[in-house]
Amino acid sequence: MLKYFELTITVFLKKDIYFIETNALLSKIIIKAMALDKQLLEKHLDTGYKHYVFSGFYPIEKDKYYKEGRVYIYRIRTLDSYLSQKLMENLPLIEDANIKTISVQVQEQKRRYINHIYTLTPAVATVNNEYWTLGNDIFLLQERIQNNLEKKYKDFYEEEIKIENPFISSIEILNKKPIVYRYKTTSIVGNRFRIFVDSDEISQKLAFIAVSTGLLEKNSALGMGFCLAK
Repeated sequence: MLKYFELTITVFLKKDIYFIETNALLSKIIIKAMALDKQLLEKHLDTGYKHYVFSGFYPIEKDKYYKEGRVYIYRIRTLDSYLSQKLMENLPLIEDANIKTISVQVQEQKRRYINHIYTLTPAVATVNNEYWTLGNDIFLLQERIQNNLEKKYKDFYEEEIKIENPFISSIEILNKKPIVYRYKTTSIVGNRFRIFVDSDEISQKLAFIAVSTGLLEKNSALGMGFCLAK
């Protein structure tokens, strides 16, 4: 039975945080928590897939500023039970000038049938060292999505998964213009998608990987491609 682990983290904000800054901030805190464990520190330093993804804050603020003195939640999903356990233990130990972690809860989620997925955070794809964006080849994007999920599945389960036909039955772009995130000295360009998937077993496995570890790239680095399933 395929399953993933979902952490729900409740935090108290010590300062106002603009929404574009949240992903990099949460990434830093998660990495600090991983660094308290030798095995997880090695995992972070490794260049391979990390097999986790995280969301932004909830509830969403309409003015795009998360407020000092308020309580929010965010979520982390991972296929790795050891990672989920250690993050539950270590996240409350991290000292940060912006955020205080109040509580962490972990819930095991078993695979269920998926009709479609949609991204809460932008999904990022690079093609020839450039970001895929509106107006580019949609079929190339679908190919990138499928290849990325196949590689993640093989890397974690050490099992080949290959389908002859695209597992995506249709894809819809939810944003009217590219979504740009500032990160350090560069800009990252992403898009939000609604993706309907086929009902066969392999297609369902690929959709499960998208939900549990994120769609496309920069899932653990910046929480990009965090999905909900319907």
